[in-house]
Amino acid sequence: MLAALGDPNRLRDPAHHHHFYTYLLHLNDTLLKISANQTLNGNTEIHVPFNLVAGWCLEAEALPPSHRAGKLLALRLLCESTQAQGPGAPSSCNNRLHLAHLNLYQRALHHGLTGEDRSVVDVLVEYAAPRYLSLALDGYSLLLLDFVHASTVVLNSSDMGPSCPRTAAVTFLGSLLSLPDELMNAPMLQPYPHQYNTVSCPDLKEHVLNIVVRVCRREGSAGARGAGACALAAHLAHVLATRAHQPRLPDYLLCLLQMLMMKNKNLAKVVSDCILVLADYTDRIIEMYPGLAGKIIKWICACLVQISPNSSRDSVKPLAGSLLLCLAEFARW
Repeated sequence: MLAALGDPNRLRDPAHHHHFYTYLLHLNDTLLKISANQTLNGNTEIHVPFNLVAGWCLEAEALPPSHRAGKLLALRLLCESTQAQGPGAPSSCNNRLHLAHLNLYQRALHHGLTGEDRSVVDVLVEYAAPRYLSLALDGYSLLLLDFVHASTVVLNSSDMGPSCPRTAAVTFLGSLLSLPDELMNAPMLQPYPHQYNTVSCPDLKEHVLNIVVRVCRREGSAGARGAGACALAAHLAHVLATRAHQPRLPDYLLCLLQMLMMKNKNLAKVVSDCILVLADYTDRIIEMYPGLAGKIIKWICACLVQISPNSSRDSVKPLAGSLLLCLAEFARW
């Protein structure tokens, strides 16, 4: 029935065009949920109509500015349908048709992430970036610099509204820190629109790590700052687990400890839980960074003293409990 309606991009009324893609987003979400609950034999005919909508979404990129609202919805639908899991999804197929679509999809990502339209950048960072690395689609490493560039643009903006995907940007940067170091030597597209020059960037992870640390120290969004703390703690846990010497690890850990003193106790609780994860590597902290474990204990005690007058409040109790667990784990060594 949808195919019988013809090409939605030929709708002259921008409101009708926007309404049509709004419905497609709702339909796509519904069918994704149905697909996720299907049996594993794959015999059912219910699946996301990817081949039907993908061409429409790609063609919407060429529409005039009057159809801007619909174009953004089409871009969102393109990201959600391409990165979907289940029957018919390109991320679970390897035939030529879907590989051809991935080339067009990555081309659209490259142009959008490096372009000057902030609305397009926001849509791609929010709906493409969080799952991009976990899917590891063919050729995904080509766009690493593009996503880092777009995430930096989002984080450097003064927009603190709910429509700005600051948390999604930090989530992507944190996920990139878990990639193998060897992957940073792979060719990546330079973040310039409509250009396809490649370059390797062996120091990309160090650059991203500096951005994550800056987010932990100065980010205004609580959600993004919490995501940064989780990303930094996960990176430190990886460094300690592999026994890799990181001269700046004490500074990074101090950054997390300073976040315990924030007025936002919910965020401080998240940071405390992150530090509790690092307690599993207390023996390696003592071995590789003498004196650091003592500083951690002092910071935890200082935070407990700070919140003790309000420890009876429901908003402080979770933080106090988490800090006591941290203190017990670090002090037992």
